[in-house]
Amino acid sequence: MAGDRGEPSGIHADRAAALGQPPLPQAWAQEVNAVIGDEVPALLARWPIEPPAIRLVLAALAALFPHHGRAVAAHITTMADEYNRTQPGALLHLAVALIDADDTRAVELARDIVAWDEEIDPAIIDAVGIPPALRAGCVLAELTLNIALRTDRSSSVSDTSAS
Repeated sequence: MAGDRGEPSGIHADRAAALGQPPLPQAWAQEVNAVIGDEVPALLARWPIEPPAIRLVLAALAALFPHHGRAVAAHITTMADEYNRTQPGALLHLAVALIDADDTRAVELARDIVAWDEEIDPAIIDAVGIPPALRAGCVLAELTLNIALRTDRSSSVSDTSAS
């Protein structure tokens, strides 16, 4: 990703960290967020016809756009209960916490996920100067990708149990 449409955002984040300041999103990031946000309602409307693996991705999308995510929150809660004590269940419970704007619960769930998913950098959850919902959202995005990759190698979503 580009930080200043020419400078990688990682460099921008590194500079901010060196100065003891939180990284600031670049103007293009808000544009991208708005464009994706415009498509989210149509994507979430597909919830009833999508298989569980796609619903996990939709749940993560709903959590990252909680004003749209409220439309499928009950479906996500139901699915979270069905997949309780699995990695997909952890993802779904975290998505519900983010949709509900329960930052305390979201960070608690994200911290639990980081404890058992060795592929997620634990520094994410304690990043200084980053709002709790954004830190938990980063864990959610990482877990979504990890589960998608694991699911691709296994036969179903439920094959990924939480450790």
